[in-house]
Amino acid sequence: MNKTYKFKTAGCRNPLSWNVTTRCSSNVHVLLTDNQRLIIDFSKNGDYKYMPVISGEDISTSTELSFEISSEDGFEFSFNSYCNLMNDGTSMGYTHICNGCRTSEGKVETVQIEINSIAERLEWETNEEFIAYIYCRYLLNKNNVITNYLSDNNVKQFVEQIQSLIDLANSKNTKFRFDEWYISQLANVKSATERDALLFSILKAYDDMLNDLPNNDLEYVQYNNLLFVIGRKQWYEDRMTLGSCPFQNIRGIILNNEELSNFSTTHSIIGNKRLFDETGNLIAAAGHASSSACLGMDATRSLNFRNIGIHVYEGASSETVDEILNKSVVNSREAKILILPELFVNHEKIASLINILDANTNSSNLELVVAGSYYKEHGTQFTNTATFLSKGAGNKWGILGEYNKVFPFSMGYSGNVANEYNISTKAYPIADYDLLLEDLYLDGNISILGYQDCVVGIAICRDAMDLLDARNPLHRYCDFVDVMLVISDNSGQSNMFSGVGECLARWHNCAMLYTNAVNEASDETSEKFLEISFGLYPYKNRKSSSSTSLSGVLSYKGKMVLQGTDGYSIIPSLGILNSSGIKYVQLSEQELENCVKLYTFENFNCQNNK
Repeated sequence: MNKTYKFKTAGCRNPLSWNVTTRCSSNVHVLLTDNQRLIIDFSKNGDYKYMPVISGEDISTSTELSFEISSEDGFEFSFNSYCNLMNDGTSMGYTHICNGCRTSEGKVETVQIEINSIAERLEWETNEEFIAYIYCRYLLNKNNVITNYLSDNNVKQFVEQIQSLIDLANSKNTKFRFDEWYISQLANVKSATERDALLFSILKAYDDMLNDLPNNDLEYVQYNNLLFVIGRKQWYEDRMTLGSCPFQNIRGIILNNEELSNFSTTHSIIGNKRLFDETGNLIAAAGHASSSACLGMDATRSLNFRNIGIHVYEGASSETVDEILNKSVVNSREAKILILPELFVNHEKIASLINILDANTNSSNLELVVAGSYYKEHGTQFTNTATFLSKGAGNKWGILGEYNKVFPFSMGYSGNVANEYNISTKAYPIADYDLLLEDLYLDGNISILGYQDCVVGIAICRDAMDLLDARNPLHRYCDFVDVMLVISDNSGQSNMFSGVGECLARWHNCAMLYTNAVNEASDETSEKFLEISFGLYPYKNRKSSSSTSLSGVLSYKGKMVLQGTDGYSIIPSLGILNSSGIKYVQLSEQELENCVKLYTFENFNCQNNK
């Protein structure tokens, strides 16, 4: 059986995308053509039953396409087209869906082809609005592009052409319009690859145009659901990889409505504040409780790991917790940021922390405090919620916002785990429970804090453990933030975090401040060294082939052991995820007593370091 349909596109030179899904043992052949060329030629052989989704993208070279599907007898086909409308009622393109179905030997076989034709917008009021639109398209497609456009000759020629036109416009006291140049080039585009090169060239030329910005002040622009930022990142990228962000002065991230609303709320309070000092450095502090106090607060519930209760408990008294909080704040007076470990400051202690911060406001440089996290009720469920604090009106501290953990903790269920958490293996047989999962309500939202000179992101433990996992929220943060703050309750060797931190520094020019709890190092069976905290940033001098980190590392053999007469010791790399360029420095006795370690992130963004 053959069926042929003709349908209109959103217009010549506009993007096309398609998905073909089959669940049948029949032969199926799909053709999509325009008046110039073949776009899809897909065949499914009946020798195998199922086929994964086949998808692709291109551009339309005609205003009308012809779609033909051939199959064995018995299939019934339907073809429907839908016009997709924007909020203002204008068309943003078409969706065309062809469904085929038949019953063979009592089994239902299906074929579905979906074709999307996206309307290219051709009018913009300002260059900034147009660049934001182009950047949004770059973000939506960048994971599908593996071409090295940085070395592409066409891109180089495009960028040089744009730069010469910018110079010509400046000599005439006029403004070069990127959108007009883009429209003039569309007629020459013959493939999706050429279109992507054109988009990349515009962004690269615009980014280069901003190299002579007079300062690091950031301009935040919202374009639909894209948060677009104009202004230099704190660290200059001089060693590009395929995973690097190729732009120095522009960045963007697509947020949902709730994330955008939260950003706007926090930005109205902190948008005119700076975290880097006049020398270009950021001093930040990582709190780590103390060597005598357990991490976490008194349990408000049992963590339900597939109906197995795992208790979070606090061994220290309320007075001890207040003392730790006070020490952390007092000894962070030189820092602009203080972060405390995961599951450390429970909801009833937030008020105590705010009082301590208010009492030290006049003698402290602190601007942002991430108050650990706690389990917050969400209906019948719980979130693992980090509360972050800032100074507001009258220099008084208050809650700036919250971030809910996105990636839950998990662990294998074993006899040792059952003994540690007093789980009845009779009620919960080990053979029935392979993986125990932190049963959180996951809203999936990320938190972005936009300061005048930098962008800050917040993550909790597993959110920042594996950069290669596509579900990890760091994939959304990577190219956008200057500083990533990570709080954790990690009871094992934590070099997975420093490995991720080095990737952020080397690939995405992002600093990472991480903190854990000292008391986790009390287990004699644990590894030899545990990172209690570390600060890692993109230090790329000419003597080192990799990033450099100053890390706080606790060594222990049943109890804490400090090596060296000065209380410090350089420790070799803890694993293959860490390069030889990272230095591991033990916490001193004074740092352990102070419940906090300070880190200085040095800014090498000045011209003589480029």
